[in-house]
Amino acid sequence: NKATEATATYRLTPGPLPWSSKLHSADGPTLIIDLGQTDTDNIKVMEDLATSENDTYISLTQSLVLDMVRNSVTAIPTFRAQRVQTYTLDSSSPYLLSFSLDMDALPELSLTFSEAVDTSTLDVAEMSLQSAASLIVPETSYSFIPGALPNFTTTSSPDGRTLLINIGTVDANSVKRDRQLATRNTTTFLSFTQFAISDMANNSVTELSNMAAINVTNYTPDTTRPRLIQYSLNMSTDALVLTWDETVRVETLLASDITLQYAPYTNLPSVVLIHALRATTSRQLLDGNRSQTDSTLVEIYPSSSDMNDIKRLRNLATNVSNTYLTFSNALLQDMNSNQAMEIENGNGRQVTTFFPDLVEPVLSEFHVNMDLGTLHLVFNETVDAGTLSVDQITLQAAARSFMGRQRRLSFLSYDIYHNDSTDIVIQLSPVDLNTIKSVGGFGLATADTYISITSQLISDMNSNPVQWLPDGRARRAKTFISDTTSPRLVSFGVDLIFGEIMVTFDEPINASDAFVDFTAITIQNAFNSTESHTLSADCEVLSATNLSMVLTLNLSLADLMTLRRSNNLSTSAETTYMTITLSAFQDSATVPQSVVALEDGVTALRASYFVHYPLPGFTQVRPVAGRVSGGTLLTIDGGNFGPVPGMLGARQVDAFIDSRLCLTPRVTADNVTMECTSPAGKDGRSSQLLPIRLQIDDSSLIVDALDVFTYLDPPVISSVFPVAGTTRGDTLITVFGENFGPSTTSGEGPNVSIMIGGLTCSEVNITSSLYPLNMSVATCRTPPLPLGLHDIIITVDEVDFTLARGFRSLAPPSVSGIFPPSTYRRVNTTVNITGTAFGPTTASGNGRPLKVLLNDIPCLNPVVLETDTLVQCRVQPALGPNNITVLVDDVASTPSDVTFWHYDDPGELSFSDSVFYVSEEELFGNVTIVRQKAPLYASPVDVTIWARDGSTAVSGNHFMAENITRTLDAFVDSVSYPIRVTARDYEFDRLRKGRDDDVNISVVITGVVPRHGEGSTGRDETTLRIKAICQTITFYCVADWTPDTVLYYRTDELPTG
Repeated sequence: NKATEATATYRLTPGPLPWSSKLHSADGPTLIIDLGQTDTDNIKVMEDLATSENDTYISLTQSLVLDMVRNSVTAIPTFRAQRVQTYTLDSSSPYLLSFSLDMDALPELSLTFSEAVDTSTLDVAEMSLQSAASLIVPETSYSFIPGALPNFTTTSSPDGRTLLINIGTVDANSVKRDRQLATRNTTTFLSFTQFAISDMANNSVTELSNMAAINVTNYTPDTTRPRLIQYSLNMSTDALVLTWDETVRVETLLASDITLQYAPYTNLPSVVLIHALRATTSRQLLDGNRSQTDSTLVEIYPSSSDMNDIKRLRNLATNVSNTYLTFSNALLQDMNSNQAMEIENGNGRQVTTFFPDLVEPVLSEFHVNMDLGTLHLVFNETVDAGTLSVDQITLQAAARSFMGRQRRLSFLSYDIYHNDSTDIVIQLSPVDLNTIKSVGGFGLATADTYISITSQLISDMNSNPVQWLPDGRARRAKTFISDTTSPRLVSFGVDLIFGEIMVTFDEPINASDAFVDFTAITIQNAFNSTESHTLSADCEVLSATNLSMVLTLNLSLADLMTLRRSNNLSTSAETTYMTITLSAFQDSATVPQSVVALEDGVTALRASYFVHYPLPGFTQVRPVAGRVSGGTLLTIDGGNFGPVPGMLGARQVDAFIDSRLCLTPRVTADNVTMECTSPAGKDGRSSQLLPIRLQIDDSSLIVDALDVFTYLDPPVISSVFPVAGTTRGDTLITVFGENFGPSTTSGEGPNVSIMIGGLTCSEVNITSSLYPLNMSVATCRTPPLPLGLHDIIITVDEVDFTLARGFRSLAPPSVSGIFPPSTYRRVNTTVNITGTAFGPTTASGNGRPLKVLLNDIPCLNPVVLETDTLVQCRVQPALGPNNITVLVDDVASTPSDVTFWHYDDPGELSFSDSVFYVSEEELFGNVTIVRQKAPLYASPVDVTIWARDGSTAVSGNHFMAENITRTLDAFVDSVSYPIRVTARDYEFDRLRKGRDDDVNISVVITGVVPRHGEGSTGRDETTLRIKAICQTITFYCVADWTPDTVLYYRTDELPTG
């Protein structure tokens, strides 16, 4: 392509035409060489060689040709190549010679042109496959879609005469989808426009119109079996979508060949029977619907039975990890009838995309069977029986409930089969079933039977709650089976007190009198009767309870009296049986069903309970004693007395004491309590235990209670203790005597009262009684009384006895003094307290209750030593001051200023200093003792000191020793002691004599005597130093002049500073 340094060269290939180049001309100066097709194509595809005169050069060797004398031609080397003189551009359009089509695994289209073509100019969109040479109906065609592999059609061939086009999957599958196109040689033709491709000189290809398409030369059919690439399962839309690697023929799909399983391998050798499948975690699709278009995508919609069976299996197809698919090669075929590549058990294909079930289940319909008592619910998909909550169901008479005609089921109703399924069958509990039966205009047919549910009723297998079906949109029953079962009498009871018979059935009964035939009811004395009574038509239905399954029949008076008077019939449950005929009762069904008959000797029914007047019972009588004259109101407790007067079933209950009739008897509490007034006792029968008899309605219903009542003689007081108390009252006194009756705590005694001075005592108790002997003891608290003596009157059951002037009323006590007035805190101390109104001496035996308190601490063992004026007791340890209170009959003494003290130890006694000073001109000098480490309430203490010569006196008038005692009272912490400086004459105006006179007085503690406790000493010695008065300068004295005066000091006492 250049004269020198060529970048593109091509050497011609000699050989025969048409493919190789060959000399064409005769001998002469001009050589004509015909270029073979191979050389032509190779040159044309070279983009920078021989495209014009500018890149067309020739070089040759000596071997090219010989002249006529066999001389070699002169060579033209490549570095001096000769440029073309004449260049003619290619202007001929290429045309298609032939083409081949391969529809197998990787579909290809091979095109052979008349010359090399430029592959970069290829536009496959301008090419079409068609089913015939001329595209007329019904022939078909398909134009390719350009783009990148693998989806779209393109070529990777180099420029050249032969072009290999790779058909993309979209085009290949589209061609395969057309059953008339490219299925064999005779249905494979190619057409294209001039824009399909160009040669190397940009000459457009010669067009092949769709009316003159060229037939395929070589056709390779599809022999590759289709292969599953991926699949998805959508449990919400019930869609199974299979994606294949090529178009498949949909009518060949055999959906029942697909098996879903929980793992790549299951040990089930053949999944063919639906009952076997239910026992495994695999599910064969028996009748799935399929998509209707040939495609690489096959959409299968399993039947509802398939999906529900799959959902029923808890370990299958609930997520990606337990969803696998297998099938045989019979599943389907591609467009050339190649069978699918099977996926066998052991190599199960895991789902590619899994969509869980997110759709709430719906109650599709329901059915009611009132005969069996079942409710059959049908859902649109499998539901989880374990999530069933029956109490979320309401059955009602219309789409919107009204007038109470509905029943919300109780938890007693239950799922019969408890299987995960689309069908849930509920056994209605007797309560639910009978409630529905008992409501009129409800549950009689489909027209009045509806259901409403909450979303909490049940969930599907993926925990989606059921769709709510609220009141107002309740669903009507699809089918309804009426109750055709006859009701049965299951039990009955008889109450001859109130004249009632209660009958109980196994289902609701029409309780209207018009539907009850009383004359069809017979009461008899045994299973095989020997005596019986048929009820009259005058009876009536008193009430209907328990959903009208229990009727209470009210007997007519004539029927009641007949049963009461009989000695053999209805005397107990054992002698009470019932028989009935069919007409006796009917149920409340749409078509009423007659009761099952009960026949004498065959099905006669014994009473489950029987109520009649039983024998009366006796528990107690209160009081158990009363005045012999009679008239004591008695309360008798027992049983079976009947209702109080005026109530239904009331009866006459009489009481007899010692064979004498009590007056005005009456029942005061139903069955258990009666009252009457005692008759007068028989002469000579007092103080004896007597019997009481109870009798019902003047009949043989009698009970005797032996030794339960006593007639009392009049009471007597023999003595009282104490005989005195304060005017404030509340003194507890004890009264001794006879005939007070039983103790108060027993609750069996007669009424007892005690009065003192005409006023009533409180808290009267009979505390001890040798009942039924005569000795008795009573206690009471006195009322407030004036000073003086007062009568005591005791009244027992309205009979009095008076003890004249039996009790003295005294003023409250007072305190005037105490001795000793104090004590040590840690000891018990006996004290004497003086005052007034302390009462008789304790030794007399008539003393009143006595207490002594110091603050709130009791003084132990208090006794009155002298009447009214002196009390002795033992004080307990304490600390500090104590107010004194004396309580006589719990009446406190009047406030006083008398105080008793508990002292602690006095503490440590010490001189306050080691040296004290006194001037020589004073008569007395002081030393001070202080109390240290003193506790609270330190005891008073006496401290004695001894003042003596300090061994410094040498004069004739020296100091004389002496003892001095002082007292530190309570709360006093120091005391001073005056000490005489000299013992004899004292010359006031004398000169200091220095060491010839007294200088120091020694003072020591010689005695510590505390009033209470133990004292101690600290600094127990000190010195009282006598300071001499210097009036002139001596050996021991010096002078100090000041502006005003001259001061003299002892040299050992010179001031410092």
